[in-house]
Amino acid sequence: MNSRVIKKTMKLSICIPTYNRREELLRLLMSIEVALANFPATGQVEVIVSDNASTDGTELTIPAAQTRLPCLLYFRNDTNQGFAANLNRVISLASGTYCWLMGSDDALLPDVLRRLWPHLDGGASVIVGNPVTRSVERKFFLFDGEKEQRLSSEQDYAAYVAQCREISAAFAFMSTLIVKREFWNRVQCTEYENKHPYAHMLRIVRGLATDGGDVRCLNAPVVVTGHAGNEWNKTVLPHFELDLSTIKYIMSTIFRSSPGLMSAYGLVFRRQYSGLELLKSRVESTGERWNAMTTLLETFGYPRFLLEKTALDPLLLALYMRIKRVRMARNRISQ
Repeated sequence: MNSRVIKKTMKLSICIPTYNRREELLRLLMSIEVALANFPATGQVEVIVSDNASTDGTELTIPAAQTRLPCLLYFRNDTNQGFAANLNRVISLASGTYCWLMGSDDALLPDVLRRLWPHLDGGASVIVGNPVTRSVERKFFLFDGEKEQRLSSEQDYAAYVAQCREISAAFAFMSTLIVKREFWNRVQCTEYENKHPYAHMLRIVRGLATDGGDVRCLNAPVVVTGHAGNEWNKTVLPHFELDLSTIKYIMSTIFRSSPGLMSAYGLVFRRQYSGLELLKSRVESTGERWNAMTTLLETFGYPRFLLEKTALDPLLLALYMRIKRVRMARNRISQ
């Protein structure tokens, strides 16, 4: 089912691939409505939803949403094409100079369009903002203030990655990315990259590695993260493995094992996955599954003793979590 088509070229397309997130999508659309109400240039923004054949009645909520958001366009796939294909589809439907890649369980901050708008007149290929999780802004970068960087070589990319506090800042967190549509469309990805759970990340990295581009780091909050569950975030291990395997692919296929980039990724990985996250991942993992990851983790600079999977791991994790709960209880009492 396709809604009416706005032929006018927009400055910004908010591109939302979705599947079975009816309530979360409604909250997102309400947040967009508020953000547009706080910003005068509403005629230059379109909102595009590509529904991946949801079975929860998502399509039934759209007409009412369109009465409040006339710029909302809705498209529905006949079958579930998978996340990556649906993301590529929603961007193919956009007309904006920039496309904001938006997870359907996230939400815009009320004043974000006013703060973002001046940056849409620049030439940046990618604009990166910060997320807010559980009411706390996650500072993506080690530096303060806005910064625009030209990435045209492996060395440039390694320097960019080394500034990141977590893998999400290196183009993994989709809803913090506003991408120039021209840049996105000219990148030639492999079939594997087009179907990958981090299809957005691999496309951006591939584009920067091939043609270069300017990346503007806003160092300011742009979205509030949602908490809808998926196969990657229910526990630590799936996301840990996904980050690790994606970096391995980038290193081996896109940048051909650059030592400087390997070192930079190692720094970021250790920042994000401390000893506790390693422990949680070891407990979740089988010995064979864990051993397959340790070689790259050693290359990333983890000491060997942190990588040893032992029979005591579950006990150590239970003890740590018990201590953490006691400390949290004491903090609540002291407040």
